Amino acid sequence: MASLLPFVMLCLFLSVISTAAALRPMLPFFRHNLHRQHEKMFIADDNDQTVLNCSSDPNIEEKWFTQKLDQFAANDQKTYGQRYYVNWKFYDKNASQPPVFLMIGGEGEMSIRWSCWENYTYMQLAKENKAIVVQLEHRFFGLNKDMPDLSTPNLVHLTSEQALADIAAFIPAFNAQYNLTNPRWVAFGGSYPGSLAAWLRVKYPNITVGNVASSAPLWPKVNFWEYSDVMERTINDTSVDCYKNVGQSFKDLKALTYTKEGRDRLNEIFKLEPKLEANSDDITTLFGYVFGAFQGIIQYTYDARNTANLNGLNIMNACKMMNDDKSGTLDLVQRLASVADWDAKKEDPDNYNPKVDVSYVDNLKPFLNTSLAAPGASMRGWMWLSCNEFGWLQTTDKGNSLFGDILSLGSFMKLCIDLFGPPMTNSYIEQQVAKARDTFGTSWTYNATNVILPNGAFDPWSALGTTTSNPDGHQIAITTPGAAHCSDMYPAYKDEPVKLAETRKRVREEVNYYLNASYVPEQPGQNNGAMFSGPFLPQSLLMFVTIALFVMF
Repeated sequence: MASLLPFVMLCLFLSVISTAAALRPMLPFFRHNLHRQHEKMFIADDNDQTVLNCSSDPNIEEKWFTQKLDQFAANDQKTYGQRYYVNWKFYDKNASQPPVFLMIGGEGEMSIRWSCWENYTYMQLAKENKAIVVQLEHRFFGLNKDMPDLSTPNLVHLTSEQALADIAAFIPAFNAQYNLTNPRWVAFGGSYPGSLAAWLRVKYPNITVGNVASSAPLWPKVNFWEYSDVMERTINDTSVDCYKNVGQSFKDLKALTYTKEGRDRLNEIFKLEPKLEANSDDITTLFGYVFGAFQGIIQYTYDARNTANLNGLNIMNACKMMNDDKSGTLDLVQRLASVADWDAKKEDPDNYNPKVDVSYVDNLKPFLNTSLAAPGASMRGWMWLSCNEFGWLQTTDKGNSLFGDILSLGSFMKLCIDLFGPPMTNSYIEQQVAKARDTFGTSWTYNATNVILPNGAFDPWSALGTTTSNPDGHQIAITTPGAAHCSDMYPAYKDEPVKLAETRKRVREEVNYYLNASYVPEQPGQNNGAMFSGPFLPQSLLMFVTIALFVMF
């Protein structure tokens, strides 16, 4: 079953999550993460021989690093094994200052493809600069070892500050482990990992020479109504008729939910199973399903993210469907259903099912499972980061929205509370996001050196990205017309947005500047107690391990 949850975010990094049920559940939450999991988001052609050979490539190693569970508690020695890949293919052993390119992991299991496939932008740069390529998994996601489960008390250790401190502990320990002299680290990330790449330049500016932060949201904000605002502009820029039809179709959709006859019609049009009744949570879930289809289409429109996008999953073709009046029986709500169904088929053809489950209870259930091995584990972790730290709740609350008031802030707050229980309350969520804002600032106060921050004008996440540049300090913000989420990270393709090549060129220029600029690096070996391993070290050995932390605020 494919879970298409149209709520938050970013990146990163999102796939359709498979579960054991037969129907397609749709929850109004976290559209970002659905397409953000690495196996689907930053995906290469499945038939590419290089990708097929990744796991047997002798240049690539999968290892684990012994990391503190709480980076900020001196007396707490609990540890976990943080997974990483390292690719030595391009490495010049004779280099006096070897470049090391770090791809920061995000809210999903990292894929070896991002350490292997040479068509990604950063892999091309690694080849040009003879860089070691490292990919580091995010705590509480993927195949890290000895990590506690995702129950609410344990999730106190799932924060972006802990993730940044993990990186700050990992880099000097890696340098010492592999005897690297004056290495020049450049960190890359897209979406939420892009945020981490940007904030790393603020919190720990001495461990990298510069970073690339693609489509990075930098404004912790509870009510992210601006997401739908960018969606509106993208639809209008694509087709004025489409804009009108989308607006009217959502009005018609909402009107049909008011009566039994209308709901019966929706059950037929959308193939709902179980049938939609007069239940406000289920009705909101239906709204989220339809809105979420447009979220996914627009967020990745014209990206070279995967074959679905390259083969036409974009807003132009969605608008053609919304404007299709050749059949007199095809009313606007039917067109909405056709777009949502088309999106589901394109995104996950292997798990596609024409029937749709909009039961709120059914949709919530997979994400109440706290096991790290559960199919919904990555989604639950991302939901925690959103509810507990960033907000980024993608409502239609801006007032006079094209989509109407179908997704309220209250519906998202309820979902946070239902998922995690205490301490979640409306006021708690507001307070936590305010703390994150105090820690990281906003998109307009962001200030760092040696960081390039590309965004796409069609990407709804660009509303939380910075447009502030400081050329003297090499803080460079770029917005690419017609491009979408993390578009600069993917391979070039025919008919891509015309300015995208210029953006990639500027990224290349900045990375070259970072690698060649005068720099006095932090000396390796300051994290000498940290331990790297192939198989994770047994707990009995960890009493001898001391991990020095490099926490620089």
